[in-house]
Amino acid sequence: MELVIIMKYLYLNLAIKLAKFCRLFLAGFVLLHITISHADEQIDNHEPSCLLKVGWGEWPPYQTMIAGLPGGLQMELIKNIAKESNCQLSFIQQSFDKNQQGIRNGDIDMTLDISVTPERSEYGYFSIAYRDEVLALYVRPKDQISCRAQKLESILTNGFRLGLITNIYYGDLVDKLQNNPKVNQYILYAKVNETHYAHLGKYEIDWFVMN
Repeated sequence: MELVIIMKYLYLNLAIKLAKFCRLFLAGFVLLHITISHADEQIDNHEPSCLLKVGWGEWPPYQTMIAGLPGGLQMELIKNIAKESNCQLSFIQQSFDKNQQGIRNGDIDMTLDISVTPERSEYGYFSIAYRDEVLALYVRPKDQISCRAQKLESILTNGFRLGLITNIYYGDLVDKLQNNPKVNQYILYAKVNETHYAHLGKYEIDWFVMN
């Protein structure tokens, strides 16, 4: 447990088993606004043996502000690990992109909600996955049958438009489709999933993925 918390540039990997996610998707979330606050919290009354800067983004019920302090299921897990390791945590709320850049630059020590990729493994370490993440496909009721009866590539090439989040890794299949200009033209990118609700309502996309 101590090794998990003190490794420099630690990632908490939230999803590994692609087969459970239609072999397509891994967890990730982008928060639109930049750094909001630096909330330091003393974990133990004893002198801490280390100080870790934790980059995080709002994602209830896993990560959220509670009574002015970072809380939620995942935040409590991190706090408990830090307590066992006698470490003090400094929570830095910022965007998903800034958290990745912070790991790369060494500005923060750990972050959350990151999928494993070869590129990210070059500058960060990943913890063992501690829970499975399941994402759902959001479509209009009239399109449910069409989506179920086709493969992803066929859906896109038949004119259905997909909403994805920028800089999120959704697995090898989606990555391959994103690099295919013929298919990528049907993908609309946004900073946060909430934007896709509006896109769906305006018929700018036909479906998107969200946990």
